[in-house]
Amino acid sequence: MLLVSLFNGLLGLVWLVLVVYTLYVMLTGKKTKNLNKLIWLLIIVFLPYLGVILYWIFEKKILG
Repeated sequence: MLLVSLFNGLLGLVWLVLVVYTLYVMLTGKKTKNLNKLIWLLIIVFLPYLGVILYWIFEKKILG
């Protein structure tokens, strides 16, 4: 039980780091316009799991 709790805590920490890194990349990037940055910021903050995945797929085009 302790191992499962530790794993969940570690996974949550990794996800938090990914969300913060995504926000950092989005805010410091030169490519997107300010309105797009605001929209992406709202999506990532209010839908953190889906927002991060969508940002990396559509904005950074990691899949192609």
